[in-house]
Parts: sequence; structure tokens; C-alpha cells
Amino acid sequence: DWNDVIRRNHQSFRLAPKSFRSDRKLAMHTVRKDGMFLQYTLGQLNADRELVLEAVRRDGAAIRFADAELQADREVALAALSNDGMAFQYCSRELRSDPAIIKAALRRNGLALSLLDSNLRAMPEIVMEAVKQNGMALKFADEKLRWDRQVVRAAVENDPRALQEAHEYLREDGDFVIDCIAKRGSTMAFAAHSLQSDRDFVLRALEKNVWSFQASAKELRSDRSFVLECMQRNNMALEFASPDIKEDPAFHEEALKTNSNPLRTHYIKGFWHEACRSNRLREDTKRHATATGWCALGAQQRSCSTPSLQQMDASKRESSLPAAGGAIVRTPQLKRRPRQL
Repeated sequence: DWNDVIRRNHQSFRLAPKSFRSDRKLAMHTVRKDGMFLQYTLGQLNADRELVLEAVRRDGAAIRFADAELQADREVALAALSNDGMAFQYCSRELRSDPAIIKAALRRNGLALSLLDSNLRAMPEIVMEAVKQNGMALKFADEKLRWDRQVVRAAVENDPRALQEAHEYLREDGDFVIDCIAKRGSTMAFAAHSLQSDRDFVLRALEKNVWSFQASAKELRSDRSFVLECMQRNNMALEFASPDIKEDPAFHEEALKTNSNPLRTHYIKGFWHEACRSNRLREDTKRHATATGWCALGAQQRSCSTPSLQQMDASKRESSLPAAGGAIVRTPQLKRRPRQL
């Protein structure tokens, strides 16, 4: 019986005979499981307001299959937009110019800005609503609003990638980009290359947000003297230097000579101990670091750690060797010594 089949598995509704697909109770049961199954209903059920409301509450895009009269229904449209902003494209022409409908769509999905008419995409209040929800909606704003500092700043605060959609003039404006970097350090990756490679600008950005150094030009992160200068402002700049500098004990010795304050000493020592423990360094670099005492603590901790698999296998074999009398003598297993802090 199709009645039982559909109630057990709503997906079978689309394969059911026409008489069952025009049954209101079965259709209601199905759209409560998946609103998009409204498309398989027959017998003018797509004009049933209660049924369509139930469908769009499950999936806003289901309004696409509703009767044209219901696509122009304000309540139905708002119910659809409450869970899918892109359902805006299936609303009637009249509703697509309704300010309340437009805001409902943009608050749910800022990218619905792409569905608006060009005159609406030139209105600052509408674009601002969109970029606050999704910064990348700036891509669909009118050209003149990509110059607008307030709009672009709101977009970048939501998504740093939005800076690449701004006008080139703003991407090259050092003061504007610095303001954005203060809140989102990754904004540096989308600034103009001329700023990423400007030593003075990179230093200013680093003072606002050290994470910005990660996206600065590669040649600056490979410049030993410049990395030292950055560390004068924030020791964490070392994290984003090129590997040849970050893993060089000689560079760290040089850094301590220029400034041997306790904070820097603690940071660099901690950096090396953690690097040695996590095996992030090349073997030759690690041997040099251990020989010079940079990771002596890490070496002590490694010697106190659990034995290797080969050592454990050997100890098991030795512990199970028979004694002279033929009895099995089990020696005590190795115990882990506590870490030295």
C-alpha cells in the first residue's frame, strides 16, 4: 500500500501514483520531512497556503514550486527568507522591491545582494546590511560604494577577503588598511603588494596586530636585520619569519645580544624547547641546537620520556628469558620519570 510506503519513507512520494501525490494528508506528511518535495505534489496542492507555508519553513527554496499567488504572499515570502535568503529570487516582482523583504533576505544571506536590481545595489543602507552579514557581498555592490570607507570597513570586519573587492585606491591607502589590520590581522594578505613590501608600513601594521607579519612580503620575512627590527616591537614576529631564520640558533643568539630582556629570553628558549619536542626542526639543526645548549631542557625531557618501540620490544624479550632453574623471571618494566620543569 502506497500509504504505508510513503509514511515509512517520504522519498517514495515522488514515485507514487498521481492519486497519492494529490492526497493532501500524504503531501503534508512529506513536506514536513523535506519542503522541496512540494514540487511533486499534484491537484493544485501547491496553491494550498497551509501546505506551502509548511514546506517553506522546512526549506525556503520550496517557494519556487508554490503557486504564483502564494509567491506574492508576504507571510509566505518572509517564512521562506527566514531560513534561505537566496529564496528572494523566487518571490514575486512586487515583493522584490519591498524594503522589509529585501532586509529579511540580506540578514539571512548577504550574497542575496546579487539578486537585487542595480539601483538597489547602489543604496548604502542596503549594501551595509548585506556586508555586515557577509563581507564578500561587497563584490556585488555598486562601483561607487567600493570607494566608501565605511562600507568597505564593515565588509572587512566581517571577512578580511572583502578587501580584494574594494577599489584599488583603498587597498593602497596605508592609513585605511592599518585601521582594518588593527581588528583583523589577516587583512594584510589582501592589501596592495606595494604595502606588503613596504618596510615602514609592515612595522606599523605589526605594532597594531602581529599576525599581519605573516602576510607581508616574503623578502621581508627572509631579511635577518628586518626580522630583528620586528622582534624589537613584538617577539612573536619570529613565528612568521622564513624557516631559514626561524630555525637558526645563530639568529636567536644574535637576537638575544641585541636585546636580552627576560621576556625575549623566555620566549626564544620556550620556542626551541617546544620545537625540539615536536620534532619540527631538521636533524642537523637540532644537533647544533643541542650542542650549543639551546634545547638542553628538551634533550633532558626526551631522555626521560617513554622508551622507543625497539627498546620496549627488547625489554620484553629480556624480561621473559628463563632462569637457570627453568622458571620465568620477570624483571620490572621501565617506569617513566617525571618531567623536569
